[in-house]
Amino acid sequence: MPTSGVTTVSERRYAVLQGSTPLHLALHLHMPSSIVQSLLEAYPQALFLKNVTRQAPLHAAVECGSSEEVMKLLVTSLWKGNCAAIMSCNQAEDTPLDMAVQ
Repeated sequence: MPTSGVTTVSERRYAVLQGSTPLHLALHLHMPSSIVQSLLEAYPQALFLKNVTRQAPLHAAVECGSSEEVMKLLVTSLWKGNCAAIMSCNQAEDTPLDMAVQ
């Protein structure tokens, strides 16, 4: 389901979760940092994968109001792996920072 024309919260949630990795899902479900860390250790590339709305896991963390500990874990991992990914844009052309200040 494309996000254009999405009218309800449940439709938006469904659209965002399409194509999501287990890391995206863990962030949407507010899993503790230990779970997020385990997922990153098992599949580090998940940090750079986007869902159908072009949200990277950092976008999901910002959107869902993840804990400071989880945010630090994601940003630190991104910084070590590919710091340019911190500024990746989603379908609305927003970076995670844009989303955080909206």
